[in-house]
Amino acid sequence: MDVSKCNFDDYEIARLQEYRDNQPDVRMKVRFIALLMLAKGFELENVTSVVGKSIQTIENWHYQYVEKGIDSLNSFQYKPNGRG
Repeated sequence: MDVSKCNFDDYEIARLQEYRDNQPDVRMKVRFIALLMLAKGFELENVTSVVGKSIQTIENWHYQYVEKGIDSLNSFQYKPNGRG
């Protein structure tokens, strides 16, 4: 999925802003800031530079948002890797 071609409508942007503004965990707030930057037309490389995350991470957040919805970004989805 090409994040450079993503389109966000006004409702989605408003929801992302609401989640950003009401998120007490800074690590999760960064997710909403990154998506808002994409929504406002920032280039992916600029988003990664500002939020300090890799391109792959931003792409994963965008994919998660599109496929699972905004609520899925509001928690950590850690899965054990089976090593131990």
